[in-house]
Amino acid sequence: MSLDSTLPSRYSGNIKLAILSLLNSLGAVNDKRTVSLEELAKYLAVPVNIVENTLNELLQEKYVERKSDGYYISNKGIAVVVGFIS
Repeated sequence: MSLDSTLPSRYSGNIKLAILSLLNSLGAVNDKRTVSLEELAKYLAVPVNIVENTLNELLQEKYVERKSDGYYISNKGIAVVVGFIS
């Protein structure tokens, strides 16, 4: 089963962008303003394990950063979001 088949259709193929956009929209742009894994899953209406797996990929790619209590978008991630909406 592919990741895309488990996601709501509005996120098909774009779960990474959805997470980056959400972090940006919520103002989670530094280590003082983070969003928890559970909050992200709730906002996106996506299972926690899918959000966690995607966040791990985004961490490796340096699009997000993690602090013990949550996640925030990196400058590299912000550039992606800005580029997408421009």
